[in-house]
Amino acid sequence: MMNRFQPAAGLLLAISLFLCAVPASAAPSDENSTAEPEAKSTVQASESTVTPGLEHFIRQAEFADGTFSDVSREDWSYPVIAACYEYGLMQGREDVFDRTGRLSVAEALTMADRVHQIYHEGVCSLTNGHPWYQPYVDYALSEGIIQEDDFISWSEPISRADMAYVFSHALPAEELSAVKTIELLPDGDQIPERDRDAVWALYSAGVLTGNDSFGDFRPKTGITRQEAAAIIARIALPDRRSTAPLLKMIHDGEITFGLPQGGELVSAVTDAGSTMYQIKGTGIVVDIHRQNDPALEGQSLIDRFPTTEDEKAALEARTGSAWLSDCVVSPVWFGEIQGYQSVGNYASERFSYPMQTYRFVSGTDLCRVLVTWNENTADQATVDLVRASFGVGGFASWPMPGEGQ
Repeated sequence: MMNRFQPAAGLLLAISLFLCAVPASAAPSDENSTAEPEAKSTVQASESTVTPGLEHFIRQAEFADGTFSDVSREDWSYPVIAACYEYGLMQGREDVFDRTGRLSVAEALTMADRVHQIYHEGVCSLTNGHPWYQPYVDYALSEGIIQEDDFISWSEPISRADMAYVFSHALPAEELSAVKTIELLPDGDQIPERDRDAVWALYSAGVLTGNDSFGDFRPKTGITRQEAAAIIARIALPDRRSTAPLLKMIHDGEITFGLPQGGELVSAVTDAGSTMYQIKGTGIVVDIHRQNDPALEGQSLIDRFPTTEDEKAALEARTGSAWLSDCVVSPVWFGEIQGYQSVGNYASERFSYPMQTYRFVSGTDLCRVLVTWNENTADQATVDLVRASFGVGGFASWPMPGEGQ
């Protein structure tokens, strides 16, 4: 018979004390970097004096299904391509957008120029030249978006780091104010020195989000046109910027955490034999419990508790003097290991906190991760980012929400 874990009053009181302690791009043809397109005019410049500002970014066109033959509603990039088209930031080539095509240096300059001129003058008056990109290069140089020796070829694919350098100069620094704390990037040491400040500024402003929850950037690789569309849209339209924190990896013995950057990990052993971790500054508490039971050899949690109702009953039997309310149990996979996720509230006569519980069997250990948080200081999006691993396959074993772009 398995030893049943009882968090009881000690654990719940400790959680309560921890939580209470937290203080309440281019013109229709101008983006073809391999051939000179027919020159086409964009919006004509205004002769009146204009006060620079983000309010100049307004819809100029209507994006409809079929605007580009290679863009459909099933594509993740559909909303950002539509936004770039409607706000005059990108238009594609003829009847295609070329979503997966590599962005060139000239195309990146064209996108940055448009943002810069619309912000400062209210409209974009740039037109194609001979070669098509020459007016965009001249504008970028004259406005300080780039310097004379920054690039040796305008038609070559631009790296992600160089794109960040160019895009960061499209707006004044005060329009790219920080919305989150960035402590580190997994591949930050690979960013060229010239581009480093730009990359950090765009991450802090929520313009860059990385290729995973930890902010992997891949600075030396190229970038597709649809990825660039997502980034330039966040520059011009601040409501599209991401405030979700990046994660940092922290090792504590055999436990590995992915915690929001800006939070500090503090641990304490409760009287129930669990180890509880407070993510200081976020209002989030993670309680870890691992209990060995030889009878679990060769079993999964589903073998022990075949239905979600069985799992719910098992959880309710372990709450001691508190109780669960509004509890919803769902099966989840930790890599090859199947377990349960339970979402609801822990409540007693003194307090009530939202909770997420993950349970699974690893070897002969019954493992449980209990996440609770103070709703006054932590939002659901931040809670959903938290990762924890017992060494059952690393973070790939944790049920992962959708990653950023």
